[in-house]
Amino acid sequence: MKCLIWYCKELYMGNVHPSERIKEELDKKELDINENNIIMPWVTIETENDYNYFEDFLETINEMKNHFNSNKIALTPFAHLANSQVSFKTAFRIICDLEEFLKQKGFTVIKGHFGSAKDLRFYSPADTKQVVFRSYPKPEFLK
Repeated sequence: MKCLIWYCKELYMGNVHPSERIKEELDKKELDINENNIIMPWVTIETENDYNYFEDFLETINEMKNHFNSNKIALTPFAHLANSQVSFKTAFRIICDLEEFLKQKGFTVIKGHFGSAKDLRFYSPADTKQVVFRSYPKPEFLK
């Protein structure tokens, strides 16, 4: 699992254009997200083992939550952080499970549409934690 996690003072995500490659529509909702003071992780699911890294992901999210005083998350599927991923059905299932995991931990979670191009506009003020990249499992030299 790889993640690029943004803090957004303002976020708009919408105008969904479903993928031409994914013929089977997995995600039925096409809502626009228009939020302030929100954490937006772009998440790439690489293997079935990515379930094992939910707690590590939570640790990073909690750091940002405490730093920016926000428990709102716009969970955004993003397949472009890795060369190889699991099937789109498996990735969708894991993203949905990650959404539920974060809700159980007390976060307000909005999931960006899966399997689509979207318009994205956000304002992310400069800060030491404005955006962080994480790769799970952590590389050996970081453990």
